[in-house]
Amino acid sequence: MRVRPVHFVPDVDEAARFYEALGLVVRTRARTGGWIELQASGGELGLHDAASADDGEGRTGVLFCFVTEESLETVAQRLREAGFAPEGDPVDQEWGRSLFVRAPDGTVAQIDEQEPELYA
Repeated sequence: MRVRPVHFVPDVDEAARFYEALGLVVRTRARTGGWIELQASGGELGLHDAASADDGEGRTGVLFCFVTEESLETVAQRLREAGFAPEGDPVDQEWGRSLFVRAPDGTVAQIDEQEPELYA
């Protein structure tokens, strides 16, 4: 499982320029322009257009996100067995599926199961 924070920004291209200046490398760019993934030596960062995030309602800040190679059902079962029931079932997204769970302090974590062929 990889940690991937998602930064909601007002200008995705300008934010990407900033993070590239820090040494991150653009790995994936959505055709819509609203999403960019940057690779770092110790992880990755997602940039999301703040205005179009969350089905057009907009978002700000940073989302605590993970990317799993396992099925979300496997991750959900492990969480339930440990006493951390996910919030609902996996949700279909443009890039694959997501599962949401609250950490003990109430922070919502998003776990993504990516399907690279859906990216674009």
